[in-house]
Amino acid sequence: MGCNINKKSLLLGRTWIFILCTITLFAVVAQAASQQETGYDENTEVTVQGEVIAPLVASYMGLECFTIKSGSHIYRVLTAPNWFLTGLKVNIKNKQRVKVVGSKFYGYDGHIYIMAKFIRLLPQGITVVFRDQDCRPVWRYAGCTASSCLVVSRPNR
Repeated sequence: MGCNINKKSLLLGRTWIFILCTITLFAVVAQAASQQETGYDENTEVTVQGEVIAPLVASYMGLECFTIKSGSHIYRVLTAPNWFLTGLKVNIKNKQRVKVVGSKFYGYDGHIYIMAKFIRLLPQGITVVFRDQDCRPVWRYAGCTASSCLVVSRPNR
């Protein structure tokens, strides 16, 4: 009889350990997902000026993408979801000069990407901001919908 109690206690103890490990695993995965959601690493922040060689023609990781050439380098620049760019009425054209500040990384496809913090359309001087001072996407704020969150600064004329 005493042996059965020990087996039951052992089984109950293992069950609690399994439950605690599962909860811990979910917490770690949730934390990693929230860090990955921003996709922005300030340690890899670069400033690149170049010419658009492919305007907003593709999407990568759910963000609209355009391609620039700077010197001998080709960069794919990730901006924001399509609905956000449509609301901002951002019009990036072929051969347009741009300045991009963002986090540089290699995509799964082997291309060099820049997750844009902001872009400046040259020579118009229009700046379009995609990330706040904490590098969070500005379209993720509460109340930001497909019809709000206009974050464009135009030069004073």
